[in-house]
Amino acid sequence: MQKVISKKTKLSTPLFNNSFASPSLVAEIATQKFQNKVPVYRLEKDLSTQGYSLNRQVMNYWLNESADRYLKPVANQMLATILLDNYIHIDETPYRVLESEKATNYFWAFSNFEHSEKPFVIFHYAQTRSREIPRAFLADFKGYLHCDGYSSYDSLENILPVRCYAHVRRKFYEALPQTTACETIHPAEYVLNQLKKCFKLEQDWKPLSPKERLVQRKAELKPRMDALYRYVGEISAVPKSKLDKAIQYFMKYRKDLERVFEDGRLELTNNQSERLIKDLV
Repeated sequence: MQKVISKKTKLSTPLFNNSFASPSLVAEIATQKFQNKVPVYRLEKDLSTQGYSLNRQVMNYWLNESADRYLKPVANQMLATILLDNYIHIDETPYRVLESEKATNYFWAFSNFEHSEKPFVIFHYAQTRSREIPRAFLADFKGYLHCDGYSSYDSLENILPVRCYAHVRRKFYEALPQTTACETIHPAEYVLNQLKKCFKLEQDWKPLSPKERLVQRKAELKPRMDALYRYVGEISAVPKSKLDKAIQYFMKYRKDLERVFEDGRLELTNNQSERLIKDLV
């Protein structure tokens, strides 16, 4: 009679003493919660239907402790790597937290993605939209900062704001009239058509190197933008109307918008940050 030898699989070392929190189990919980957007109360229910008893308080504890013990040093190194580049993207968005003392909280995103050899994104939660948040994160940073029109970015030292043409487009889109009874083209529509052509050129130059893209921008995009600024400067708009606000925004940030003619790695928009934030919330 053949002897049957049974072997036990060696258990992985748990992340915490006196627990069965294996790295793979905690990683799966984190993936479900943060990537697949499955709340832990639903995970608790799903696990119970499979015969596992694991409550949400324990899962939340594992996630919080893992982040503090094991992921925080990694995140700090990622942020240090981002700050080594001389251009980054930033954005923030309101976020509702049930147990917060404040009605509105915020998530911030810092990233370097587009042309970096080591692309990272760091998300930071705060109870405020204060300028002290980016000031603290970017204390050691020098270079270009892709951002929106939030005024706090103007007061950061050693930083050159690069404003977003998508925000310009949005403001002129909001200034379009509700009806189009007039046969002549509305100024907002004209600006949008010109911006559309500029975005099309930029898309065509996507395969180019940053240096090649910069050459094309100076040769083709810069004259178009100069002509568009002359046109916008001559528009007669009702004070404080949506069209007037769009014009004021466009003219106010001209210097910041035109920084794309200084470095081919810079982008016309901050859409990268917008996409990252939207995925988070």
